[in-house]
Amino acid sequence: MDTARPQEPVKPYPYEAEEVQFANSGAGITLAGTLTLPPGKGKFPVVILIAGGGSNNRDEEIFQHRPFLVIADALTRRGVAVLRYDCRGIGQSTGDFGKATTADLATDVEAAIAYLRTRKEINAHRMGLIEHGEGAILAPMVAARRGDVRFIVLLAGQGLRGKEVQLQRQQLMAQAGDSLGQDSMRHRPADYLAYDPDSALEQVRCPVLAMAGAKDLEVAPEDNLVAIGRALEKGGNRHFEVKEFPGLNHYFQECTTGLLPEVASIKETFSPVALGYLTDWAWKQAK
Repeated sequence: MDTARPQEPVKPYPYEAEEVQFANSGAGITLAGTLTLPPGKGKFPVVILIAGGGSNNRDEEIFQHRPFLVIADALTRRGVAVLRYDCRGIGQSTGDFGKATTADLATDVEAAIAYLRTRKEINAHRMGLIEHGEGAILAPMVAARRGDVRFIVLLAGQGLRGKEVQLQRQQLMAQAGDSLGQDSMRHRPADYLAYDPDSALEQVRCPVLAMAGAKDLEVAPEDNLVAIGRALEKGGNRHFEVKEFPGLNHYFQECTTGLLPEVASIKETFSPVALGYLTDWAWKQAK
């Protein structure tokens, strides 16, 4: 199998990449990550990358692809600082991911925000959240209760209840000939399966971009994009956009089937078209 990942940036980077740690004092844990800072003197706008849908390291690594590294590189080259971190209990972060609720994980995001507010290079008034995965519910939860989140981006995010998302996932994977998808329900915590994203989305007032790949078998793209838009509109938010990209899978790669094993054989880590759209939109909101 060809494991070349040509989109990954090669050191030395034309920007600073700093290993950092910050505390979630309420949870008694320490989170570890990487903060990339554009060249020159700040204060820089900043984005926090949030991994969704399970325990992930700071690069959201899968099959030797590191999509968060690629996204962070693209944004930092555009002049936006980026913080990405290992989920609690993963990599260099302490804690126990398996025991964490969705609400617990949201406090990790808020700990990241609190840390960035201490950095002199960062403009805390120009802060955005970008979240990927079938979770993609943490960013709306945090943005709904804070006034200092300037924008959020949901990559393959859910607009339906967790149980509905999982049932659709089973159906889509079965139709594609993947029986492994049938076991997905048993691995999801009860709070996720019962969670209704509308409760947070209807309270989000900042600009929102929701992106999905048309061949995503993990989070049905059309139904969830429609639901996200409907909830935002119901809450009175008119500053949002939903965008479906043809031919892309859950990880925003050009694909054939959309099935998980195919991810390993694809050289592309993140579609340049989707990446360009994401970075352009985020830059416009952050500047």
